[in-house]
Amino acid sequence: PRAEAAEQNNDYCVNLPVLFYHHVEPLSEAQMSGHAQFTVDNLVFESQMNYLKENDYMTVSVDSIIDAILNKKPLSKKIVALTFDDGYSDMYGYAYPVLKKFGFIGNFAIPTGLIGQEGYMNWDQLTEIARDPGMHIYNHTVSHADLLHNPSHIEGEIAGAQSDIQTRLGLRSNIFFYPYGSFNDHVIASLRARGYIAAFSTLPGTLQCESSLMQLSRTRIGNAPLSLYGL
Repeated sequence: PRAEAAEQNNDYCVNLPVLFYHHVEPLSEAQMSGHAQFTVDNLVFESQMNYLKENDYMTVSVDSIIDAILNKKPLSKKIVALTFDDGYSDMYGYAYPVLKKFGFIGNFAIPTGLIGQEGYMNWDQLTEIARDPGMHIYNHTVSHADLLHNPSHIEGEIAGAQSDIQTRLGLRSNIFFYPYGSFNDHVIASLRARGYIAAFSTLPGTLQCESSLMQLSRTRIGNAPLSLYGL
């Protein structure tokens, strides 16, 4: 239905899976830490990446997705974006080395105020990732705030993380990732006022459209073969 509506409204869409992960580490460690439900086992993750490689998938930055939509560029059917939320330490310890091994592009949504806290990457680790030309860093607020329930903090959360990323990493981005996937018209207006042109939700789906640039879809990945997610 969305595709048909898009065509009727002269909307431009690309069908592109944006996969998202939280923790990547041995499930035994995740169970001890109490976040197994948000974890993909590191060996499963490596097998998922191997599946992409063997099936000739190309990974892209989310910037290139936005560019394709805005400039109406056709994309290959064998393209996928890999996104990693929240800046956990296991991203550096497990996910990043596997991405490097396969030559894949990684997109990291970072709540900047949590960097350096227990369980999260430190700034040296994040800086190493940010300096890698295949890795990309995006605003995920300062404190991973639920922007729907903290309306008075929206401006500070967005601006603070934007400033941290620019000051600490020397980067600028106009793409945002909603903590908890939470957004409304007020949040979108605040982002647009600060120059953001696109934002990723946790709404399921693979159709990414010009009309929904501020609420783009992602596919949450668990401990199952990627073939079960339509890839």
